[in-house]
Amino acid sequence: MEIGSLIAAILPSALFLFLILYYTIWNGNSYVPKVINTNAPLKIVGVSVKTNDASFIEDDTSLWKEFRRVKELNSIPKEDSFNFVLVKMMPAKNEANWDYFIGDIVTNFDNVPSGFKTAELIPGKYVTIRRSFKKEIPWVNETLKIEHFLYEKWLPHSNYELDPNSPIKSIEYHNKRKGSAIRTIIFYAAIKEKLNNPKN
Repeated sequence: MEIGSLIAAILPSALFLFLILYYTIWNGNSYVPKVINTNAPLKIVGVSVKTNDASFIEDDTSLWKEFRRVKELNSIPKEDSFNFVLVKMMPAKNEANWDYFIGDIVTNFDNVPSGFKTAELIPGKYVTIRRSFKKEIPWVNETLKIEHFLYEKWLPHSNYELDPNSPIKSIEYHNKRKGSAIRTIIFYAAIKEKLNNPKN
């Protein structure tokens, strides 16, 4: 492959990851939402399960076991420094079930190992919150706090709402580097401007 074609192939994903890393610079110890627009697709390789709010905890535990099992058999050439990414897909209209995905970010879907699935998330508008906390604190507790703040406090009083046309509801980037006492979550939710927004 020519150098120019190679650069053109990896540049969109590289720009998306640069955007993610850029937003890790600001203070992660307070709930400070940032509204951003992503310009490149995000490719993920991992495992998924169809779940709902009632069975999510149980399904999450089972999916983590499956994720670890398939990763022991086959490695994924990860593109960034985050340990894993969690994706909650938007449920279909009048449906209670939705797809839950655990995986790693990759540059392409070439040679996907056996046992893994792929997901490609299109560019769009997101609100993002970054939180850093001690690694002994269960990450699910911090995620629930973020969701509560975002969905019940920030969104109702903002000019935005969740985008029902987005294929995803939220993305979580998790970083728990070895040797570090701090764990970081970067939470993204797909949004759109409200129809009654004065700016429209």
